[in-house]
Amino acid sequence: MKIVKINLKIANDNFDCETDSYERNMGSEISYLFYATIKCPECFNEIDLKINSWEYPIGALNYSDFEISGGTYLQKPSVSVDFEYYFDYEIVEEELPKVIQILFE
Repeated sequence: MKIVKINLKIANDNFDCETDSYERNMGSEISYLFYATIKCPECFNEIDLKINSWEYPIGALNYSDFEISGGTYLQKPSVSVDFEYYFDYEIVEEELPKVIQILFE
């Protein structure tokens, strides 16, 4: 058996994702399953990757685990929770004077 050691960087868009949500004491817990099958460019072996992560409470990465078949992780995958905020600037412009007034009363 020949062992080939290569580093592969896999883009996020190569993974499929399934999510599920459960209600708990501090709100929702969201589970994520990211999975992909790739071919090794050296030996053409199929490599199955799975990354399970749980967000609980919302905004906090609670736990992650990783599985691989057909290969070995040289370094654990990194998982993070990132936010994108969208503001309705018309509402902000309307409400900001009220907020400032309350703060300085």
